[in-house]
Amino acid sequence: MTRNSESHACDRDEHGTVSTALIDTSLLVELQKERRYAAPVKQSLKHFRFKGISSFSLLEFKWVWPKRAVYLYSIARKESVTCVRDVMSEVEKKLANHPGSLRMMRTCYQLIMEFLERPGFSDVADFRTLKMFRAHCRRIALYAIYDLIEDATSVLRNTDCVRADEMPKETASGNLDLTITQCRPSDISCRLHEFFSDHLEDFLSVMDAGEKQDASPELAEIAKQIKLAKSDPERLCDDRNCRKIGDAIIAIDGIGMGTYVANNDKEWKPIARALGKTLINPVKDTQHSSDTN
Repeated sequence: MTRNSESHACDRDEHGTVSTALIDTSLLVELQKERRYAAPVKQSLKHFRFKGISSFSLLEFKWVWPKRAVYLYSIARKESVTCVRDVMSEVEKKLANHPGSLRMMRTCYQLIMEFLERPGFSDVADFRTLKMFRAHCRRIALYAIYDLIEDATSVLRNTDCVRADEMPKETASGNLDLTITQCRPSDISCRLHEFFSDHLEDFLSVMDAGEKQDASPELAEIAKQIKLAKSDPERLCDDRNCRKIGDAIIAIDGIGMGTYVANNDKEWKPIARALGKTLINPVKDTQHSSDTN
């Protein structure tokens, strides 16, 4: 089953150019990184009048970026830590020898490098730099989500994801708390199961794409979970299951957008094709341009 490409008047400007975009989680993270990573994304998004973010992307974003800022903040507040170099050593000591933590370590380093790129903050042995780094992590943890919401034209909340609306807090003792609760089908708080049933045709189109021989393992897993949910949509109201089809949820939450903007071609190319959408990958386009110059 495939979906025909649809054209809506609201998707195009007076020149016939697609002007609405859904921004995937991967690019929300890119926008937080060093300028060389964020700049091509910002440039690409300038061409769209309407920029939508799925609330499910906000949930994923919290796991990837503010959660890491909370972790680094907790390290930076230790009495034994006197400079940013100590923070980096602590991250490596705790995470480098655990294969399951390598992605977390990589994101922590990206967050640190984004800070050190700023003028005047490059001295990793200076205590004053550490104090500024603490403040930087605190700001990311508490306000990065709000910044994304403010920069977007709209946050799409068709699934009523309650976990997306859980915002970070600072405790009386100065600790940062970014708790993300668990969801189970025995106590449903969202309407993801209803959203799935309302958009079953679109989910089945994504499933078909994921069942093809050349599908990535991640897309194949999405297809598997959609197939299971066909007979039991409420199983998706379990955070252990909904996260497995995150890309599909985000894409279909933004089904009214003319263009998908994402940085993961393995999943997003076939998903965009299945849903009749244009896909832009500003990160890949920039890398290709650099390679050919």
